[in-house]
Amino acid sequence: MKRRGLILSLVFLICMVFAAPVLAAPTVNLDGKQLTFDVQPTIENGRTLVPLRAIFEAMGANVDWNQSTQTATAIKDGTTVKLTIGSLTPTINGQVKPLDVPAKIVNGRTLAPLRFVGEAFGGTVIWDPATQKITISTGAATAVQGKLEVHFIDVGQADSILIELPNGQSMLVDAGNNSDGQSVVSYIKSQGINRIDYLIGTHPHEDHIGGLDTVINSFSIGKIYMPKVSHTTKTYEDVLLAVQTKGLKITPARAGESIINTGNLKAEILAPVGSSYDDLNDWSAVIKIQYGQKSFLLTGDAEEYSEAEMLRASKNKLKSTVLKVGHHGSNSSTSPAFLQAVDPDYAVISVGQGNDYGHPHKETLQKLAGVEVYRTDLNGTIVFETDGQTITIQKQRNTIEPRAPDTTMPVTQGIYIGNKNSKIFHKETCSTLPAAKNQVLFKTWDEAITQGYRPCQRCNP
Repeated sequence: MKRRGLILSLVFLICMVFAAPVLAAPTVNLDGKQLTFDVQPTIENGRTLVPLRAIFEAMGANVDWNQSTQTATAIKDGTTVKLTIGSLTPTINGQVKPLDVPAKIVNGRTLAPLRFVGEAFGGTVIWDPATQKITISTGAATAVQGKLEVHFIDVGQADSILIELPNGQSMLVDAGNNSDGQSVVSYIKSQGINRIDYLIGTHPHEDHIGGLDTVINSFSIGKIYMPKVSHTTKTYEDVLLAVQTKGLKITPARAGESIINTGNLKAEILAPVGSSYDDLNDWSAVIKIQYGQKSFLLTGDAEEYSEAEMLRASKNKLKSTVLKVGHHGSNSSTSPAFLQAVDPDYAVISVGQGNDYGHPHKETLQKLAGVEVYRTDLNGTIVFETDGQTITIQKQRNTIEPRAPDTTMPVTQGIYIGNKNSKIFHKETCSTLPAAKNQVLFKTWDEAITQGYRPCQRCNP
């Protein structure tokens, strides 16, 4: 009964804090001018749909409509955009740009997802939820000046990455375990930061979101991104409660979501690509930050399945100067094909000294031969600084208070190990075993099946 109450409470919180449709039609400003429409923007599954022709023509594009194929084609300055009613795969110069919701016809007008329309010809889109105002800028973006700093904070067997952006804003990706929250807050404050403009929880495991509630309660927060997946833990509930208490909303993290798109500074979410995974790690939000000629790929705990999806969906975007190695250097991440596509000069492994999992695995380190590797267990907090042209690295030992290694050691008894949350069972040797508290042991394959568990697709028990 207690567990059922927790699940119901979490379902309610998820509904409350993840961004919901806005009932009143937003206003749209293009390069400082408010646009008017004969058919107003509408909401579909949390996405704003806007009149395509009206906005494209206001941008200076020529728009043609093919009635037989139900396809709109817009051309401007050598860029060709094609969008078909009901399709989730419009193209820009022949390259597919996936949509979450398709375009539709309302009262004779084609309505398409706002961000696609606003960014199709290189514009930037800003949404202000307080005023329900959408601002689209199409002018030549002014190049950002200054330094980009990426701090891989030493939080033991966990992840926390602070990004000081050259435009004066800040971003935090994950915040370590529950016990790391105050240390992460202290570190951020030591950098002179009092606001987190972009807060990202890559996925609901404690070693990534454990300290997020403390961060939310300690700073002014701008926009929050997390994958829309439920997880029945007190840690996840604490984060949702902190979001709700401050009156914030969570934007679902998914491939194609643009966080920043300003001149020479861009931040984009490349994963999760899909909408259903057996392994919670594959829900990880993967972030690419590009500043001038230098870039950072932050992969959370994304494993080979998610990596394969990114290779199919956005292979041309993966090349990066710095790779945050997935899943603390586990051999279940950093596939050869993925590493070849990223082709990093530097790699960072966020990992706890003497951890119970043997991270980073020797197979991963072997694959990284030829790449300059930094590890938080050996180097402490690692700070990359770049002006977009050159890059420097600083290593700071003992930034976070030392503590004993994490003790959520995988259980290695029994023949098959089930995950109470996902209802998936594994071999003892599987690289994706659940934490000990979420494990159930089965003596036979038939016993696991009888109890309603499904075999893991990775280890094939």
